[in-house]
Amino acid sequence: MKHRGLGPPSGGGSAISPSCKPGRGHCYRIRGLSMKVEILSKQGTKVVDLNRRRAIRERCLNCSGWSPQEVTNCEHTDCPLYPFRTGTGRQDAKERDKAIREYCKWCMASEAPSKCVARTCPLFAYRKSGVDRSVEVKDLAEKGHIAANFKG
Repeated sequence: MKHRGLGPPSGGGSAISPSCKPGRGHCYRIRGLSMKVEILSKQGTKVVDLNRRRAIRERCLNCSGWSPQEVTNCEHTDCPLYPFRTGTGRQDAKERDKAIREYCKWCMASEAPSKCVARTCPLFAYRKSGVDRSVEVKDLAEKGHIAANFKG
């Protein structure tokens, strides 16, 4: 199935995101599954294309001091994110969503995760049962927006 720009791919299905490039093989970014979000990184913050699987991986990297080996060899088996920490293999989406909410409840000391203010946490957008798109970064540079030249 070839990518033909915006809109559903031939044969129906979900709409392809504008970030997909024609002629580059299979397009992995389907609208609704991922979004650009500013999260914590080793050097401060960074904007990444994030979905639930990658959000868990990024949170585990943050916990381990950005050491992939520490994530793989994690000893915190009681953490709700533990089974999903590597971001690979088959994962039950409902169990992954439940694990994110459980982790957020733990992090908030049993407060409602909806009261969380840590907007640079990779799990922030997924802390509720739905996706909070208020943290999505609009790609201003792609549109030639003047604000893209000024990073505060």
